[in-house]
Amino acid sequence: MTSVEFVDTDGATGTIFADLAIDYEGRFAETIDAVVSSVDCDGTATDDDLQDVSVELYLEGHFAKLDLVRGES
Repeated sequence: MTSVEFVDTDGATGTIFADLAIDYEGRFAETIDAVVSSVDCDGTATDDDLQDVSVELYLEGHFAKLDLVRGES
């Protein structure tokens, strides 16, 4: 499965999974929630959806590192 792994500018790490679950406890949680909630999918985000999430998060400017990680299904 594909996921988005990131590090915010404070050094907190997080992951957004294909089911749009978020594993993150940093101060930008509201920003991430807003971006992820804008994804229109039926429970499982596609690689393209997660790529769009990565771009949107990058544009927010609160992240030191963003990676789209493609794994096995």
